[in-house]
Amino acid sequence: MALRSGRDTLMLLIVLVLFSIIIHDWIFEQTLSKAVVTKPFGRDITKCECDSQSGEVKSEILTTTTTTSTRVPESTKRISNAAISRTKVETLDLPKLLSVPGLVKLNTTFGSTGWRQYLPQLDAHLTKVESGFVKWPIDVRRTTSPNTTHLTVETGQGPMFVGDTLKATIIARDFDGKDKTYGGDYFIARLIRILPDGKTNNDGIACHVKDEGTGRYKVSVPLVWSGKSHLIVHMVHSSEGITQLVHNTSAYIGPGAIHQATFPLGEKTQCDVMLAGQKPENICDFSEPEKGVSWFCVKPKNESCPKAVTWMETTYTWAAETHLIMGVVDPLYQKYINWNVPINGSGSAVVVFDDGQNERKELTTCKTNSGMQMLDHNLPSGLFIDGRWKSLHCANQDSNMARLKRCFQNKVVYLIGDSTMRQWYYEIAGEAELVTKSENTTVVWQQPRTGTNKAYNITVYYRGHSNPVHNPGPPRSSPFLTDTIDGITGSDGKDIMIFFNIGLHFNLYDPSVFLQRLTAVKNSFITLLRRLPKAKIVIRGTNGHESSKITCPSHWFSYRFHKILQTFFSDIPGVGFLDTWDMTTVHPQEDVHPDKNMVLSQITMMLSYVCGTV
Repeated sequence: MALRSGRDTLMLLIVLVLFSIIIHDWIFEQTLSKAVVTKPFGRDITKCECDSQSGEVKSEILTTTTTTSTRVPESTKRISNAAISRTKVETLDLPKLLSVPGLVKLNTTFGSTGWRQYLPQLDAHLTKVESGFVKWPIDVRRTTSPNTTHLTVETGQGPMFVGDTLKATIIARDFDGKDKTYGGDYFIARLIRILPDGKTNNDGIACHVKDEGTGRYKVSVPLVWSGKSHLIVHMVHSSEGITQLVHNTSAYIGPGAIHQATFPLGEKTQCDVMLAGQKPENICDFSEPEKGVSWFCVKPKNESCPKAVTWMETTYTWAAETHLIMGVVDPLYQKYINWNVPINGSGSAVVVFDDGQNERKELTTCKTNSGMQMLDHNLPSGLFIDGRWKSLHCANQDSNMARLKRCFQNKVVYLIGDSTMRQWYYEIAGEAELVTKSENTTVVWQQPRTGTNKAYNITVYYRGHSNPVHNPGPPRSSPFLTDTIDGITGSDGKDIMIFFNIGLHFNLYDPSVFLQRLTAVKNSFITLLRRLPKAKIVIRGTNGHESSKITCPSHWFSYRFHKILQTFFSDIPGVGFLDTWDMTTVHPQEDVHPDKNMVLSQITMMLSYVCGTV
C-alpha cells in the first residue's frame, strides 16, 4: 500500500510539473506578443567587461522570364502578429568605461568578438593569430604581395558555356615569392564583359572569393553571357593589413576624430562613446541605452549638465583627405604596392559560348523579403548588363525612374540613415517633384528633410542618426533612430515604406558600438511591425569605394558592416535587404558617396522590391 501511495505521489508530481511548464510557456507567449521589447542595455557605468558629404551592340545575356504574376497577393504581403511576436533579439551591453582611468581599448588585441560571426573566414584567421599559430606583426616582406600573388583560371573543364560556373584559384605569396600558408587577405574580383569591338562599357558581375585559410583562395562566378570577358582581381589589403585594421578599430574612442560639444553658456568640451580617465562626477551622460546610444561629454567647469548641448562638431588630428590610413605612414598600406593593386594574372581572358542548352531558371517576383531569402550566399546579387542592373535572386523590373511617382503615389516613405541615404532623397525628390521643407542652412547637412507632392499624395522623409556623427549641427539635426521609427504611425502600414542604412560614422569604433545601435533599431522594427504589419522595410547595404577618408580610411570597413547588415535583420519576417555592395564592386566608386548613376541604379532596383509592376 505504501509502495502504491509512493507511485501515486510520483505520478502526481510529474503531472504538476508538466502542467506548470505548459502554463509557463503560454504566459511567455502572451507576454511576448503584447509587450514592448525590453531594455537591452544597462546603464551601470562602474563595470567594465573588458558621412560627411562632400555603335549599338546587341546583348547575348542569359535572360530570365517568369510566368509568375508580378502582383503579390495580399495574403503573402501580410506579416502576422504571431510571427513578429516570436521574433526575438539578442541583447548587447556596451559597457560604460568611465571608472577605469586611461582605459581606451578593450581587453583583447582585437576588441570585441561578437561581430566576427558575420565574417567567419576572417574570424578563423584572427583566431589563429590569437592562438599564436599565425605570427603577427611580421616583417613587411613576409606579408602578401599582389605582384607575386598569382591568379589561375581553371581551364581543364574544356570550353565554357553560358550556365557554367567559372572557377579560378588565387595563390597568395609574400614579397620574396614564398607561398603564404594562411589566409585573411582581402581580395575583390569581378568579371567584366568585352564588346565585339574590344571595348568595354563596364558591364559585369561580382565574383565570390572563398578563403581556404591556407593561402589559397577560390574564385567562382556564374557565366550568364556569351562572348569574351576579363577576370579582374585586386588585392585590397594583405591579411596582415586587415589584422592591423581590426586592431586599430578595437576601441570605444574613434582614432583621429575629436567630437566637441558647445554647452549653453558657450564652453566647449570633448565627447565620445567613451571617455577614459574621467571620474563620473566630471562627466555629462547623454546616453540613451534603450535607443542604442552611448554618449558622454566632459562636464563644463562653469555649469551643470544640461538636458542637451547646443552644438556638436568634429575636428581631426590629421588631414581629412589623405592617402594614409589612420593618419600614419604604414608599410602595410602603400598605394600601387600593396593597397588595392591588381594581382599577377588579373585581366585573364575568358571566352564563353552559348550552345542553347542551358535551362533558364524562372525567378520569383522581387518582394521586400527577397533579399533576405538568398539560399546561396555564394551567388552574386546581380549584374550590370547594357547599363542596367539585373538581379540574380528575383525578377526585377527593367525599369527606370519614370515610374517612381506612380510607385510612391498615396505613400509615406522614410529614408533613414547617413549621407548616402540622403543622396537617395535628393534623386527621389527631383524625380517625384517634391517640395522640400527643411532648415535653410548649408552647414547642417544632415538636417531633417520632408518632401511632398500634393498631386500624387506623396510624402518623403529623410532622417539622419544621432552621435557619433561627423557633421556639425545641433542635436535636433541628428535624431535618435528609434525615435524616428517609433514615431511612424498608420492604420496597418500598407501605405508605409521604410529604407534604412547606417555605417560610415561608426567605422572608427569597435564594431560593438555599431551592433548596439542596430540592436535598438531591430527592436523598434519588431514593435513597428506588430502595430503596422503591412509596412515594407528594406535594409540597404553599404557601398564600396576606393578613396580613403577619415570617416572610412578603407572600404574594408564598409565591407565589414555590409556583411553584418546582410544578416542582422534576417530573422524579422518581411524585412528585405538591398545588396548594393555587388553593384559597387562591378562599378568601383571613387568616393564614399556613389555617383549619380550608381544611386539611380540602386533606387530603380529598390522600386522592384516595393512596387512590382506599378
